[in-house]
Amino acid sequence: MKLNDLINSKRKEKERKQKIKVVKTAATTAAVGTAIGALAGLLFAPKSGKETREDIIEASKKVNEEIKTTATKAKENLAEKTKTGKENVCQAKEKISSYLATKRNKETAEVVETKEINEESVVENVQADN
Repeated sequence: MKLNDLINSKRKEKERKQKIKVVKTAATTAAVGTAIGALAGLLFAPKSGKETREDIIEASKKVNEEIKTTATKAKENLAEKTKTGKENVCQAKEKISSYLATKRNKETAEVVETKEINEESVVENVQADN
């Protein structure tokens, strides 16, 4: 029984793959046929060849303008984002510099204070020894 089930499952899997292949081929063929039909309809329309060429030229000009507009908007957007990024980096740099300067001044003050305490201790020890 188990061997028979295995054989049946393999056969069904093979049939399923074959059906998928047929569907893919049919879909591809339909897509290519549609594209060819659209192109043929455009080229063999009742318009004259000159009118069809003018339509194609006009459509390509529109697409070209849309591409230019999109590229210009993208360029402006990129410039704005770059400017904002630079400003954010400068602000962060200023904050870090300020923080480090404050930290450095605090540590310097602590070192000076420690040095003064040590000097006072030495003076007190010398006076106590005398």
